[in-house]
Amino acid sequence: MKRFLAGLALALLIVSPVTAAPPVDPTLGATPNPAQAGDVVTFEGSGYPIGQVCLNIAGAMTCGFSDDGTIHNEWPYFTVAGSYAVFSYWREHGNHTEFGPTITVVVE
Repeated sequence: MKRFLAGLALALLIVSPVTAAPPVDPTLGATPNPAQAGDVVTFEGSGYPIGQVCLNIAGAMTCGFSDDGTIHNEWPYFTVAGSYAVFSYWREHGNHTEFGPTITVVVE
């Protein structure tokens, strides 16, 4: 009986189609945006791979660990008015860097 069940399970694995969740493009948002100089800006996003995800905030880097595909980071360092480019990235397939969305944060 055990041999039969093992064979049946193997047969089901062979003939059953394997479907993966469709790929989701990562998102990235900032609140508040526009911000006042001195405000804490919160970055949030979803659709990221499990693992370390980094943000490049106007040339400064901060990294966190995404265990559910989402990111959340608070950034208190916008002290000068201007427009700041922010993008996300992560390492995949060894040393290959994947880039996520880019947004602009306006500080007034």
